[in-house]
Amino acid sequence: GAIYANTAPVTVSGTAEVRTNTAQTGGVVYAVSGAVTVAGGSVENNTASTSGGAVYAGSGAVTVSSGSVSDNIATEGDGGGVYADRGNVTVSGGSMSGNTANDNGGAIHAVSGTVTVSDGSLTGNTAANGNGGAICANTGAVSITGITLATNSAGQNGGAVYAGSGAVSITDTTFGGTDSGNTAGTDGGAIYAGSGNVTVSGGSMSENKATTGDGGAVYVGSGALTVTGSASMI
Repeated sequence: GAIYANTAPVTVSGTAEVRTNTAQTGGVVYAVSGAVTVAGGSVENNTASTSGGAVYAGSGAVTVSSGSVSDNIATEGDGGGVYADRGNVTVSGGSMSGNTANDNGGAIHAVSGTVTVSDGSLTGNTAANGNGGAICANTGAVSITGITLATNSAGQNGGAVYAGSGAVSITDTTFGGTDSGNTAGTDGGAIYAGSGNVTVSGGSMSENKATTGDGGAVYVGSGALTVTGSASMI
């Protein structure tokens, strides 16, 4: 890609535009152990042959704040926008849209770290043959506050969010809407939680679809589901 960093941190900020780069892993950034930050600017139309259409992070944290990560592709792997192997992923005030992974995590795939999203949007992302149209977290917790997740799709489970074993906390967040629902090929049109607890407080879920399975809005495997406040599921 454009940047290979062994231990140094990488930052894209201001009005920087990073586009149309191609690599086997990490279309724009391959960071072995350093942190990666997108703070303003745009990271668009980049491609990885395997994982991390825009960003591949080995053990460092990934932060997206007030920037745009869009239309990136992981052709044969995971994390159309961001792939984080062991680090945590935080999105605050930024947007991630139109990213595609062949397998898991259309926008974000976190293998073992947590995913925290607030005050942004994740829309139109696709995990074509896997889980988590927008977000796939294998083992870490997922926390989402005050954002919109719409028109995301997964070939398998979790049209918007897939959490394998971690807890899921949703606050004042919109999943779907009129003609903009999230879609899973099997279970969990909006959210799939394998074994962690799910808490939903406020917000809304509408027109989400589990095409051939269960849980049009939320699928919870072995954990507990708690819905509080003024949350609505239509």
